[in-house]
Amino acid sequence: MNRFPLEVQKQLADEGALIEKCLLTVMPGWASTTMDRIAADIKALGPERCVLVTDFGQANHPNPVNGMEDFIGQLLDRGISEEAIYTMAIPLNRLPEAIS
Repeated sequence: MNRFPLEVQKQLADEGALIEKCLLTVMPGWASTTMDRIAADIKALGPERCVLVTDFGQANHPNPVNGMEDFIGQLLDRGISEEAIYTMAIPLNRLPEAIS
């Protein structure tokens, strides 16, 4: 989702999608966006419309827990609030009824 224009992300969120924000997309070898862009998109979309993931866990990537700690720290440094982080990191209460 990070490479989709913000207007497309907004349209998808308006239709009920949760917009994934992924740490892997800023890692060397995978970089398709910047942390500044991720933070700006979250601010524009609203945290209730986003979900945080790392896509870590493979043998050649950092531990997912450590990755999420890093991701959260970088977002806090860019002005994303703790409340917004909690909303995006714990999305189970926002799953569509058909899935939950």
